[in-house]
Amino acid sequence: MKVFASDFDGTIRRYDRRVPYILKEDKEAIAAFRKAGNLFGMCSGRAFDSILKEAHELPYADFYIVSTGAVIGHVKDGGMKMIYEQCVSRQYAQDLYERYGKDQKVFYVHVDGFLYRIGRSEGDETAQNFISSFDQLPAGNIQGVSIGTDSRDTASLITDAINRIYPEVSAFQNNDYLDTVKKGCSKGNGIIRLRNMYPAEMIGGIGDSFNDIPLLDEADVSFTFDFSDERVKEHADYIVTSVAEALDIFTRL
Repeated sequence: MKVFASDFDGTIRRYDRRVPYILKEDKEAIAAFRKAGNLFGMCSGRAFDSILKEAHELPYADFYIVSTGAVIGHVKDGGMKMIYEQCVSRQYAQDLYERYGKDQKVFYVHVDGFLYRIGRSEGDETAQNFISSFDQLPAGNIQGVSIGTDSRDTASLITDAINRIYPEVSAFQNNDYLDTVKKGCSKGNGIIRLRNMYPAEMIGGIGDSFNDIPLLDEADVSFTFDFSDERVKEHADYIVTSVAEALDIFTRL
């Protein structure tokens, strides 16, 4: 049995057209990979509820590493059993909002697997919950905080500042976004935990951005794209054009 962990945004879900989309061949390749007795899972910075709603076009995954490794779950009998969770404090999330949230385009807080966006609402959007102020954030376990900025440069600056100012957390840049979680959490640490979850012959991983580097470094076989940043490509064993191509190579190894 082989195990494959895939990033979602920019990897499975493409953004190089006006309307985001998922390649038909990727859907078919994922389904065939699982049908052959292998395990496929999502490794995302999104909160669990958000990834479920955004990935509704795909066959149900076997596992989820979400909130940048702060939450890991195994799918069984149509539902997910959480097997790992790490949280940050509400005070940290509020301090981050006061420091950056009011000046950046998007501010998300991950609470008990749900994604809360502080700010304006956008129509019938269902993968996130909109609240107008931090005070409206519900009580619960805060599994991470994500910030959307105006550019990659801004995201890089804020990521570096958070890692410098808050020793209890780790921040990871994701293009013009950044995700923050409790220190010690990452997509790479999620892969380490997969090794204890499954008797896998080999674990593969694919991602397109900087926050995927821990995933690429920890996987036995790693993939990224021809359009990825050169700094990301340095951490991949194979450069591909699609998830389907990566799964084809991985299956034949």
